[in-house]
Amino acid sequence: MTQLKEDIATPYESWLRQEGVPVIEGYGVNIAEVPLGDWPRKGGRGAFVQLKGMEGATGMEVVEIAPGKALEPEKHLYEKVIYVVEGLGSTEVWTEGGERRFFEWGPGSLFSPPLNSWYRLINGGSQRVL
Repeated sequence: MTQLKEDIATPYESWLRQEGVPVIEGYGVNIAEVPLGDWPRKGGRGAFVQLKGMEGATGMEVVEIAPGKALEPEKHLYEKVIYVVEGLGSTEVWTEGGERRFFEWGPGSLFSPPLNSWYRLINGGSQRVL
């Protein structure tokens, strides 16, 4: 596991650095060992992971939600898949002017927020969510 090189080559890599969290590169990563930094835009702690051979094609975020806290709402025009490593919580999903819906998740849950919808991840438990 290595930190992202200083010689930024793409706008995406430049944006990663501007987020202010660790950017880890490697062929494989143990999520439990990824160093996390404060991530004000998300409202939690986190890091980016760049897997060797997948640069420019896909990226991964590791995000920690403190007990009883929620991340800031997000909206994406691209596919995003979320895998829960540890902790319990729920996701609130809505569209502009639409009804808000919730679903719960726990360790091993895998889900994808609907495209172009707002969503917010919530830690309703007494332990961190990763």
